[in-house]
Amino acid sequence: MRSLGIRVGVTEPKASVFLERCTIAATMEDFVLPCGSVTAQDPRMPSRLGKLAPADFRDSWNVGLGHVLARLGTLGVKPSLDPDRGRQIALGDYLPTRVTTTKPEPVFANVFPLKLPETMLVFDLRQVLTETATLELRKQWAFVELGAYRLVALTPPPKNAIQAAYVEQTPEFLWRHITEKYGKKTTDLAKELAWRSLQVVCAQKGLQFCTDRKVFYFPKRESGEWNQAIEHVDGRSTTVQLTGERTKGSGERASPFLYQLAPRFFPRFDDDGTWNVVLKIYIRVTTPAGATFEGKEIGRRRKVVSRSWWNQQWLARLLGVVQALQTSKGLIEIGEVGRAVEMQTKPLSWECPVGLDVLALSGMSDLGEEIAQYRTRDDDEDGDDGASASAAGESGP
Repeated sequence: MRSLGIRVGVTEPKASVFLERCTIAATMEDFVLPCGSVTAQDPRMPSRLGKLAPADFRDSWNVGLGHVLARLGTLGVKPSLDPDRGRQIALGDYLPTRVTTTKPEPVFANVFPLKLPETMLVFDLRQVLTETATLELRKQWAFVELGAYRLVALTPPPKNAIQAAYVEQTPEFLWRHITEKYGKKTTDLAKELAWRSLQVVCAQKGLQFCTDRKVFYFPKRESGEWNQAIEHVDGRSTTVQLTGERTKGSGERASPFLYQLAPRFFPRFDDDGTWNVVLKIYIRVTTPAGATFEGKEIGRRRKVVSRSWWNQQWLARLLGVVQALQTSKGLIEIGEVGRAVEMQTKPLSWECPVGLDVLALSGMSDLGEEIAQYRTRDDDEDGDDGASASAAGESGP
């Protein structure tokens, strides 16, 4: 027997082609061994094949394989590989391709060191802030409302920005040394104030606020797309695009749309006592006229944008976002000297003893699709240590 015809349930329109091939093969002696995983035999099978006992895979693949080997044995055909080698080949078909190498390589995280002032300032107001005044003030100053007449902040407000009660010296407290103040956890206050400070930087750098997705995003410039010059992790100078245009579908169903990258900051306090910021890049998508999409259409279009983005593309855009916001080389800083919120623009990195096999990964299209789909899920589903910050963002800039 020189060939096996394997039948495991065939659907139309391939069934007609399969049956035609079976009819041709059945004219040759000892050329075909039926293999089945269903109980009833297909009445369309050629009569010659109907007389042959199939290898039965219904209850066990091992039993079915035993039938195949027994049939081969009766024809004098013996396996050319030993059982151990056969198992290795079989496992190779089920286990993922090896995608690592023994060559060390650096690993970069979307995490950036954060430094906060030692004390928090307390401001008692003589007049309640209106909603409009609050929104305008948030574009210039990071603060948390502890009540209608009380604000807490890490940095002083702009001159004449608020009408505070007269005091000879602004009250302040060492927030790291107490767990709670005015009914709120001091670490939660610090997270929100750090987050709002970075939001102020976004506003000052010309980013626009999306009331629909509650994010600051990079707008298209008058001169064209926002192409950001960056210094890459290896020191070379290059550029990366933070806005652009894509097309979903093709032909008559082609639907052009715009995308803009938006930073989402999640300040957090680590167990080792250090503070840092997790930066996630949100992809905002709109129609060419600027209207936002709704529901699942958001994810579908975000997937079109990032489908071909692998680690190196995400890293470049991560650097583009933070370096577009930096106030001085290597630093995003807001506040006066000695009392400033400072976030470094160099991400945390480590030397990993193993590397990734880029050639092996390039052929794994299914994995690429899965990663792209994961990354383009609506970020509103994310849970994070920065819950207080993200919750605060629901109310606006």
